[in-house]
Amino acid sequence: MPKLSQVSLAGGEVSPSLYARTDLARYANSLRTCRNFFVRATGGVSNRAGLEFVAALYPLSLSSLIPFVFSTEQAYVIVFQEETTQIFTQGAVVGTGPATPYLSGELASLRYTQSADVLTVVNQNYIPHEFVRTGATTFTFTAITDFEGGPFLDDNTSNVTVTASAATGVITLTASAGIFGGTHIGSLFRLSMEDLSGIPPWEPNKVLALSGVNPLNLRRRSNGKVYICTTNQAAGALGTFTGTEPPSHDEGERADGDGNEIKDVATRAGVTWLYLHSLFGTAIITAIGGGGTTATATVQDYMPVVSPATTTVWAFGAWSEDQGYPALVTYYQDRLVFANTPEQPQTEWASKTGDYHNFGISNPLVADDAIRQPLNARQINAIVELIPMDQLIAMTSSSSWASPKRGEAWTPLTIGYDPQSFDGAMFLRAILTGDSALFAQNGATKIRDLLYKTDTDKFRGDELTVLARHLFDRDHTIVDMDYAKEPHGILWIIRSDGALIGLTYLKEQEVIGWHRHDTQGFFERVCVIPEGGQDVPYFVVRRVINGQTVRYLERMSFRDQVDPLDSFFVDCGLSYDGRNVSSTTLTITGADYSGGEFVTLTASAPLFAALDVGDVIQFPGSSISVRAQISSYASPYSVTALLQSPVPEALRGVPTLTWTFARNVFSGLAHLEGATVAILADGSPEVPQVVTAGQIVLDYPAGVVHVGLPYVSDIETLDVTIFGASESIRDNAKSIPRVSVVVEKTLGLKAGPNVDNLYDIGPQPVEFDYTAPWPLLNDVQTSYLVTSWNNSGRVLIRQDLPLPATVLAVLPTVEIGGSG
Repeated sequence: MPKLSQVSLAGGEVSPSLYARTDLARYANSLRTCRNFFVRATGGVSNRAGLEFVAALYPLSLSSLIPFVFSTEQAYVIVFQEETTQIFTQGAVVGTGPATPYLSGELASLRYTQSADVLTVVNQNYIPHEFVRTGATTFTFTAITDFEGGPFLDDNTSNVTVTASAATGVITLTASAGIFGGTHIGSLFRLSMEDLSGIPPWEPNKVLALSGVNPLNLRRRSNGKVYICTTNQAAGALGTFTGTEPPSHDEGERADGDGNEIKDVATRAGVTWLYLHSLFGTAIITAIGGGGTTATATVQDYMPVVSPATTTVWAFGAWSEDQGYPALVTYYQDRLVFANTPEQPQTEWASKTGDYHNFGISNPLVADDAIRQPLNARQINAIVELIPMDQLIAMTSSSSWASPKRGEAWTPLTIGYDPQSFDGAMFLRAILTGDSALFAQNGATKIRDLLYKTDTDKFRGDELTVLARHLFDRDHTIVDMDYAKEPHGILWIIRSDGALIGLTYLKEQEVIGWHRHDTQGFFERVCVIPEGGQDVPYFVVRRVINGQTVRYLERMSFRDQVDPLDSFFVDCGLSYDGRNVSSTTLTITGADYSGGEFVTLTASAPLFAALDVGDVIQFPGSSISVRAQISSYASPYSVTALLQSPVPEALRGVPTLTWTFARNVFSGLAHLEGATVAILADGSPEVPQVVTAGQIVLDYPAGVVHVGLPYVSDIETLDVTIFGASESIRDNAKSIPRVSVVVEKTLGLKAGPNVDNLYDIGPQPVEFDYTAPWPLLNDVQTSYLVTSWNNSGRVLIRQDLPLPATVLAVLPTVEIGGSG
């Protein structure tokens, strides 16, 4: 009987189409099933941690989860539901956040980017908003109404004229035709000078008459801008001379003397020029009148209302209720970048460098001006994602494009795209990790990575789902995803049918392993934030509890706990932890400490209540715990208790901080009313119970208890084969009478040929201190199976208890019969 070995499971679950591909190297480390187990970077698999119940959400609204990571120590999950937000951190609610305009059906399309304490949120139906952290627990959410200088649509090409009534303040815009509509309220409007004949050009060393003249006659043009002379117009002055340096500034006042510095105006060293405009002005439309021929507007930048005051050169803002708003946002090279409005789905707009609300441009253009960059591709496909890597990657449903040229700064003088690949993307947020980006390919049934390839000088990547195509199809598409780098490097993916799919992706270790997860409910959303030195996934899960549909926010527990008591392997669960973490001491005093005697327990601070009678105080010991069951209540400081075990000398009459309050009645479970729950009490599984009136009752008090919905974790090997053999054993009859499993910190596993024939792996606890956790197993553990002959030779390994399980290798003993 040969003993075969599968010493790595890093390949994860593979597609049925690969079950016969024993020629693939990956066959040797892959699985037929990897359910509620995840692939570890080291090659083993572990059952996933459970989901801690965080909060009940509004059940009738869909949701969106957005991370707000101010620092690794202060990270939040913002839950957006219809017109509301809630904020959570460390598995607890911070508070109700500010209101929003978003309806339930719009939440899935929210996109965001963050810089320090400002989160910018976009949706095509609304002006961009900012979620701003103003304190550790306080936030605001407001529309961005101070965009400056644009962006704008192309200038008008018709003969319709517009006249501005004034240069500043609240003005009236009058058009020669009805161009204004209600959807333009809130829109920017730009009016440009069409005829420059009324403003002479600036000239050096020219006298200006400063006294008794119309101030408008003191305007001059220079470097595409208009200025007005502000040198003191003293009474009786005959004039003064301009300097030798033409003005070029675009704000405030400067002199035109040498060096453009302010000079003594009594000399011929120049005069002072105030910047007015760059041949155009901008305003925000606030009201419409005159059947669409007039609009009230508030001036942002000085309007060029000079003779002639009427012009055909005007433009509406690119973002408005009329045009729609950007669907995408990111930061790149210290610019805030937006893309994809309903009317201009292939266009990007980038702010001025370091001035994130300013989309103005100069005349002539300078490097830090705002950028408008249309994607001129063969197909008119919307930009569906922006990925800020070494270059800014714009992805459409059919291709990806990079700008600027590699190694260059992105400016309005260097705009342009280089095609990268023709693997289109879905409108789903891409994930950056290391040097790679992970994205959902168009159709939402494939995951690809994207990274720079030196051999082609382009961003390209691989399909990561090629060996696990069965996980996604037209009816099981990708709807949300996020990446938890620490500690295991897992991309968590929400599927349209409510399944949770995991991909262990560690490019540097060449680990790509798929696994799938389920719960008694429907996963809807995922978000990952750093907490406690790890990346922690939060989920919105839709469940049916006690006949009612509910939506809960749940948080994946830490998987690799140091203390086995903290192992959490239930879903939608809560914990009770009676271990003392305060400065309160307890002292045991009595006439006899041998066990079975009554003693007095005295606390250094108020601790006890009359309802505590029947509960137990545990004092952990080196060999066995001391337990004292409370029999009568005297005061908040003192109770009488019956010793259930002897008290060692070190605890007799000595105040101690190390104690645990063990109880048997646990309430606060109304969110699981009517559900059958799994229970882990002091590290030992209990008989499942049904939650009634929001509580459960244990037979014996316990100090650390986890209660929640049970789930089953399975791995199943592929059909056994002998690698390197001269002929295949695929059609040979096989029997596996024994299987050995290399495990780590594991208990409760079963193995067998199928779900109907499962047997314990390794020795099971018989007699031990029931106040201590069940001892976990390591190294090689063996199970003897009752099996029949078949052609597969597979092994199913199951964990159906709320206990940890890590499988490092599977070593079946195989009997091989004849073929045919």
